[in-house]
Amino acid sequence: MKKFVIAACVLALIILALWLSGNIAVTQKGTADYKNAMYLIAGKPITLVDGKAEIAAAPGSESKEIVAIFGEPIFKDLDRDGDDDVLFLLTKDSGGSGTFYYVAVAVNENGLYKGTNAMFLGDRIAPQTIGFQEGRAVVNFAVRAPEESFAVAPHIGKSVWIHLDAKKFEIGEWVKDFEGEADIAVQIQVTTPVPNQKVSSPLIVKGKARGNWYFEAAFPIAIIDANGIQLGVASAEAQSAWTTSDFVPFEATLEFEKSATSTGILLLKKDNPSGLQEKDASISIPISF
Repeated sequence: MKKFVIAACVLALIILALWLSGNIAVTQKGTADYKNAMYLIAGKPITLVDGKAEIAAAPGSESKEIVAIFGEPIFKDLDRDGDDDVLFLLTKDSGGSGTFYYVAVAVNENGLYKGTNAMFLGDRIAPQTIGFQEGRAVVNFAVRAPEESFAVAPHIGKSVWIHLDAKKFEIGEWVKDFEGEADIAVQIQVTTPVPNQKVSSPLIVKGKARGNWYFEAAFPIAIIDANGIQLGVASAEAQSAWTTSDFVPFEATLEFEKSATSTGILLLKKDNPSGLQEKDASISIPISF
């Protein structure tokens, strides 16, 4: 009986730990300095100390990953409650060749900061500026073309606008002025998988998108792990006539390789045969493995 009680207590503690890791905002008490707040980085709650943290690269491993604030922050009232929040970049470096860049927000609640999730931007990108435009936070940086190796310096400009859900302490990508529409939700909606769903290969992806999201009745999707490694790609196929401005249902079967991380994103990109950067658009759905 005693062994059963002990086992039950251990199980309860494990469940509680898992629940807390997925509800980082609920457990935070807030801190007077955003450099000492907790953030959800690659699916793990990490508490910074003076803007830096060391974490084990893997369970039982002696090697360390260094998470650190990169560059200068921007102080701006992102949640429109009258006090300044903080927008800044983070890097995660395991000591190898890769340096992973993220953007995060520290939400100011009555002088105390609570951290959001850190949104992945890319591996070995070239950060340029962060700022505040037209009521939104924006990150500007340079990347390589998909087929280029890391030996090539980043040379393609990219801007990512940030949407902040201050109630959930979550950030995500917001597509700016997509063919006259500001809100990505009026262009594409994903029903399967739901955010943070645990997925396996093959993954069935379903939803609906406006006809101008497609080209020749399809658009590309990819699954990417928390280290920025692309695990698989596929085409989402329109399930009815796509030459319309209305929503058109889509479906895809995406096979992907096993991930080395516990979290990642499902990336759905507007098919852009023009090649013009201003016509690019995408949506990222957080997932777990």
